[in-house]
Amino acid sequence: MENGKTNLRWTIFPGCYEYHLRCRYENPLFPTHRRQVNETELEEAQQKDVAENQQFKRLVYDLLPEIQTAFTGKQTVNDLLGFHRKIYDLIERSGEIGGNLAEERKILTRLFVALDEDAKNSVAENEEATELLKKLREHLHGGVQMRVNNFLAQLTRKGTPILAEDVVPRFLSEDIETIEKAIIYFKQSNMLETLKHGVKNVLDSGAPDEVLAYDSNFKKKVRLIFSN
Repeated sequence: MENGKTNLRWTIFPGCYEYHLRCRYENPLFPTHRRQVNETELEEAQQKDVAENQQFKRLVYDLLPEIQTAFTGKQTVNDLLGFHRKIYDLIERSGEIGGNLAEERKILTRLFVALDEDAKNSVAENEEATELLKKLREHLHGGVQMRVNNFLAQLTRKGTPILAEDVVPRFLSEDIETIEKAIIYFKQSNMLETLKHGVKNVLDSGAPDEVLAYDSNFKKKVRLIFSN
């Protein structure tokens, strides 16, 4: 997606808003009127991304002393699960805003795993609590795996820049690994057939030749989608 973008000042690690502009820009998968991006749009997107990035980092680093202080005393299972949920929400949020948050995600993931072990040990002798924790852990871990897929997180976030007409083009613009993981979500949401219909419309539009010149993996992506 780098062709033709030298006239605009793109960042190395785009956040949610800028990344969607990059996906749209001169991309033959998108409707013609969605392929243009001007400097004002880009600047506004980058300002939103910077604000979200800074706010997120404050939340993460404010959480660390809170957890450290809390763990100086005895914690109940509910206390542990409360922190579990906070960390889960932050991991989900990291996918929503995108950008360079690799270090923060690493910190949150380590905390998530550590709290998971503490909670498991706390309920070891309580069969009912153990079963409830098991179900919650499965839900949270599944959610974390799904939500760190930035495409899905940004598609479903509040204030998403992805319009309804952008969904299929944006989906097809993602890398194969992202598409493969996102298919699971569309299956679970009973949206896969609708998605396939949208992909078929792209194929029927006569755009594939132009798209293949733009994305050499396009055929692989289409085969992957229709093999499910």
